[in-house]
Amino acid sequence: MLLSCVQYLTEIQGFDMRSSGGIAALPYVLLFLCTVGAGRLADWLIQHHLSVRATRVLLQAIAFLGSGISMSITGFMPSTGLAVSCIVFSIVITGFSQAAIGVNYVDLSPHYPGVFFSIGNTISNIAGMLSPLVAGRILTSGESHARRVEEWQEVFYISTAVLLGALMLWAGLCRGKAQASLN
Repeated sequence: MLLSCVQYLTEIQGFDMRSSGGIAALPYVLLFLCTVGAGRLADWLIQHHLSVRATRVLLQAIAFLGSGISMSITGFMPSTGLAVSCIVFSIVITGFSQAAIGVNYVDLSPHYPGVFFSIGNTISNIAGMLSPLVAGRILTSGESHARRVEEWQEVFYISTAVLLGALMLWAGLCRGKAQASLN
């Protein structure tokens, strides 16, 4: 979806990525900080308030709901600055998922987390490969600017729906403890 966001900013908002300078790196610097902060928050929640499972589900919900909502409203932003802010937030908030899904591989199988991470990462990258194809199918209008904005809103809604579906799947399947059959 990130490639599509660049296309959205260029095509709809008139944002020039070549002259953006440090703004292009900003989401990733903030993502790093968010990931570290989310990890610290997860440790604190587990030590003082919640079970491992509840912490993992909560942080994943923050990541996916925050990203989905931010992505959905991006298509309605009247200015480039607001659209960029929504996209940056949508990327940054996903840092919470590293304190949920990212460490769950160790929760599930302390002896083989690398193997499970590679399998999970491969599966999750399928969405990354399919999203430009889906966006390309939707973004077919050569019509008015207003129609093009509507198409982009549809792309953002579909992305949000995928995040919500993944969150429901995650909430239903997350265990947060070692599985004897995986060790």
